[in-house]
Amino acid sequence: MKSFVMVQTGDRRLEADELEIPRIPADGGLLRVESCGLCGTDVEQFRGSYSENGLRYPAVPGHEPVGVVEELGAEAAQRWNLRVGDRIAVVPMLSCGRCALCLGGAHHQCKELWRGVPGAGSGYGSIPANHGHGLWGGYSQYLVLHPRTLFCRVPAAVGPRLANLYQALASGMHWAVSLPRTAYGESVLVLGSGQRGLASIVALRAAGAGPIIVTGIGRDAYKLDLALRLGATHTIVADEQDTVATVLRLTDGRGVDVAVDTVPVRGDVVNDAIACLRPGGRLVLAGLKGPGGAVPIDTDRLIARSITVQGAFAQPFGAYEQGMDLLAARIADLGVLHTHDYPLRAAVEALSVLAGERPGEEPVSVTLNPWTAGAPGRAPGVPRGLPI
Repeated sequence: MKSFVMVQTGDRRLEADELEIPRIPADGGLLRVESCGLCGTDVEQFRGSYSENGLRYPAVPGHEPVGVVEELGAEAAQRWNLRVGDRIAVVPMLSCGRCALCLGGAHHQCKELWRGVPGAGSGYGSIPANHGHGLWGGYSQYLVLHPRTLFCRVPAAVGPRLANLYQALASGMHWAVSLPRTAYGESVLVLGSGQRGLASIVALRAAGAGPIIVTGIGRDAYKLDLALRLGATHTIVADEQDTVATVLRLTDGRGVDVAVDTVPVRGDVVNDAIACLRPGGRLVLAGLKGPGGAVPIDTDRLIARSITVQGAFAQPFGAYEQGMDLLAARIADLGVLHTHDYPLRAAVEALSVLAGERPGEEPVSVTLNPWTAGAPGRAPGVPRGLPI
């Protein structure tokens, strides 16, 4: 039995292939992938950013798979308390579970498990296809569940495409609420209105924060509209308005309690965030800037204003469970975030849409469906605003 896959064979190159499904060991399992979400990491991987850092081709990408358990080894069934037919959302990091970081609750920082595999990343979607069976990514009909796999159960009321939002919502919970310890009634500035920025609004609304101010750019006005729909109280068009002046006006000169930077590449927004914080405020840096995004920061200002700065990389396991809880609770019309669904063969087109390379499209959450040959595009049968 084989699994249809899309394999990345080089920078900006995905090729259709079939890989043999191996015999499942007693401590592993097999997932029938129903949907695989895409995020900015997928775009960067496709463009070749990670090959520059040692990631080797070929590889089956995809680190946001949701699916149904197809097969389970006896040991895995007992250890995971799973049954064939259960729907789960896979956590991308394949942590070792025994190093100091894992034991301390930071499994997402673990670097031990794949240290001996040349060119391997930290988990699903970044392990070379020529390592073992090769079914290590979500751009596939089937995914082999490694014994170290972490996962969240998908509630019965949550469909697979909506469930793909769990990773973005996990980021929102971790970056905007848990890390800065955002309390009820605190004011928050979210810089950026992409997937993670919008998910931060949902998390902040659930935590009772407010006012919630969100920045975006003019060409992404639809995302700012979504931000208001999801619970933001104010939006700022950052390439048309002065972010600092607007935030200070909205807060009567006080500044916000918390600022969360989710903007990729642009480093200048960090200084804007610092200037928008009240004395004693907290800043979370989550948007990766890359080699050209670094900017000088006035550390004296941080010191004088007693600003706390926290870096945010990925999410611990508890945040994934919180993200799934947000989906189950339906505290907002989260169906509006799932905008596009593509057949697996159309992965390149899906990535182009998510990257903003297709004029006229308004992407937020884009998914791949391994089991359809239908026409790609806006999520079929899912009018914007309806839950799925």
